[in-house]
Amino acid sequence: MYLEPTFTPRTPILSIMKNLAYIFGILIISLYSCSVEEVDTDTNIPLNVLDLNAADAQSQSRSVNTTSCFRTPLVDKNEERFGWLIFTVLESELKVDYQLRTELSIVKTNLSIESWTMEEADDIDTEVPVVENFVHQTEHSETGNRFTYMIDKNDIWAYSRYAAHITVEDVKGQVIPMWAGKWSRFMFADFSYCGDWPDKSEICNSTDNIDFFAPLMPETSGPHPEFGTSSDTVTLNQNNPYSEGSVEIALNFTDLPEGFKDATISIDFEDLDLHTDTLHSGGNTVNFAETFTLKDEYGKIIIALDENHYQDGNFTFTHELSNYLFNDKDITLYATITASLDLIEGNGITAKNTIEKMTNISICGIKTIK
Repeated sequence: MYLEPTFTPRTPILSIMKNLAYIFGILIISLYSCSVEEVDTDTNIPLNVLDLNAADAQSQSRSVNTTSCFRTPLVDKNEERFGWLIFTVLESELKVDYQLRTELSIVKTNLSIESWTMEEADDIDTEVPVVENFVHQTEHSETGNRFTYMIDKNDIWAYSRYAAHITVEDVKGQVIPMWAGKWSRFMFADFSYCGDWPDKSEICNSTDNIDFFAPLMPETSGPHPEFGTSSDTVTLNQNNPYSEGSVEIALNFTDLPEGFKDATISIDFEDLDLHTDTLHSGGNTVNFAETFTLKDEYGKIIIALDENHYQDGNFTFTHELSNYLFNDKDITLYATITASLDLIEGNGITAKNTIEKMTNISICGIKTIK
């Protein structure tokens, strides 16, 4: 007997289609849920969770507390870029990073960074940097493609000029010199918007207060403190009516910033008798007067004060200093105080000097390069 095959479904076709649609819907919801869970757009997530370049929470914290200012390409003479010079302002230092391609090794780094003024910004290219004179020079014995200089912010200013020279070696042993920004040029750096910078429109440097006696005789005269630290007694008579002495005091100013100029010296004098005093005692008349002379380290007179000066006794003396004096970070000026006694009338008199003072001795100027 031949029987025609028949199909008897266990589940109605409509029910199967509904089940498939339900399963498909569940799958879509599951995929969507996974997507939302893995890519969280919550902007309140801490930076160290999102930043995959942070090695750990500590390094991330350090990076947040710094202010990255700007970067300049490190280029060869053909202006091909091999890396970057990156400036970062910290609380008390300026961080200068050399970062080069991984296939390069640093041989030597040279860095000059100096205070500048906005007025001089247009003349930044007028001077060619001399690498041999750079303050920061480092020979690198170990291979590496990164190096950092830490510069004290007290040694520079918010406006600075810099020149960075670097010598590197590639994998073939080829030595390549390069500069930051432009080949063999100074560049202008404006850090004023980057981090906190103190107002350095004027910088002051001071030296110790001086107590001294102005010698009254040649034999007690000389440099302080060998001379001028004790009182003199001198006798004038008809045979010796005149006597004069002097003391030379070194005024040392150290750690002046590079580029210091337009400076003024200030000294508070106590009992400097520039105007002649006429003294009367026992029928004797004596004229007493002092002078003050300021010289540079070569003995050149900067200024001399005598009876023609409008001030006398206790007063503050100020005088503008020439820029030639500030070629070094440490300078010494020499103050000479001369005292004289002249018997005008009478048979004789004995005189004794008293202590005098120079206090608040300072030099104030601005910090630039030229």
